[in-house]
Amino acid sequence: MKKSIFTLLALASVTFVQAQDFEVDSIQYQINTIKTNEVNVWGYTCKSGIVNVPSTVVNPSDKETYTVTGVAGVVLPPDDEWWKDPTPNGFYAKTDLKTVTLPSTVKTIGYGAFQQSSLTGIEMPDEMDSIGSEVFVWCTNLASVKMPKTLRVLGNELFTNCTALTSISVPSGITWSEYAPYGVFDRCSYLTDVTLPEDMTTVPKTFFQYCSFLSSIKLPNGITSIGFQAFDGCLTLKSIELPSGVTKIGNMAFQDCASFTEFTCNENLKTINYLAFNQCYYLTKINISASVDSIDSRAFDRCMLLTDINVASANNKYTSDYGLLLSKDKKTLVVRPYSENNVYTIPEGIETLGASSIYNQPGKVFILPSSLKAIATNAFYGDSILSLHFKTATPPTIESGQFNYALKGAVACVPKGAAAAYKAVSAL
Repeated sequence: MKKSIFTLLALASVTFVQAQDFEVDSIQYQINTIKTNEVNVWGYTCKSGIVNVPSTVVNPSDKETYTVTGVAGVVLPPDDEWWKDPTPNGFYAKTDLKTVTLPSTVKTIGYGAFQQSSLTGIEMPDEMDSIGSEVFVWCTNLASVKMPKTLRVLGNELFTNCTALTSISVPSGITWSEYAPYGVFDRCSYLTDVTLPEDMTTVPKTFFQYCSFLSSIKLPNGITSIGFQAFDGCLTLKSIELPSGVTKIGNMAFQDCASFTEFTCNENLKTINYLAFNQCYYLTKINISASVDSIDSRAFDRCMLLTDINVASANNKYTSDYGLLLSKDKKTLVVRPYSENNVYTIPEGIETLGASSIYNQPGKVFILPSSLKAIATNAFYGDSILSLHFKTATPPTIESGQFNYALKGAVACVPKGAAAAYKAVSAL
């Protein structure tokens, strides 16, 4: 379990003790130590596993009436004892729990409240405003959830590993960032139907990670960025249309989207980050819009079938030719996709091999152009290649650190009489 800003927000609104204070009709309660006229549902003892929580309850001990305002979460250990397990509540990992119905007075559900339980369904009031992190983690029988309309705080990893969940509608009014709430539907492998709110501004990191059967999704028009690993491992996601306002595709955002065959950048996209499309094995074509001005050299790692990189003619930073991604002046190689050819000739006119521009090309022979003047650090990166064939008697400038594992044992073939000049290059 991870602590997060959403965990702290959820727990800050309600102070929990570590055990129930009293029980009424097979439902266990804790008295709120800050607002003493309020209680939180802590657990249950009924054998049916069906828990219908009332809005008020009378404590048998003091005969006082309490308002039920929350569901107690598990209690995390102090920071200096982080290795210890949390103290569970009365719902945690219960294997006979079936359904829970909460009254309109309940405003919050605490951290990890129903984690690892056999919960199949929960009815939450529309008046609820906060659900803590990891509340439904590993609730593998949870098939149906209606999220409250007034929800403002959504916890991290809320439904992680809820493998029975197939559809969900996320309400409006939630505060979004690229980093939170993260992992909300992580590993919801059978999730296929998702409705996102129009006021959503980003798809946070790992939001839909490993949603294996999510084959399609409509993103709201207000989205401006796709976060770190947001759709990583969405194996059946065939395509996605980016809203016009998206300016950034984050690190590994579409990694392992194995069903992608073509991707088109939207008209305002600026940045395609590190490993954004890594291991999109069936991606054959990508259309880069005029607005894109930053593409990480490893954005398309292991895209084994990518042969068609199409850059809009109005793009001022990049162009494409010979199936390569090049600088606008065609003098710098930015990305050379994987090739099945064992011998590959870098086209004439290219003067610089950019950093990581030739990645994972095992067993290849590269014939370098006579126009080559510079090789950037780690231009050749990843699996080992066989040989480099230089055409010019004057060695290109080779940045320090160039020769890593990719070139370990590779043979450098140079023009007759140029061996001494090449041996004098420290990087070689």
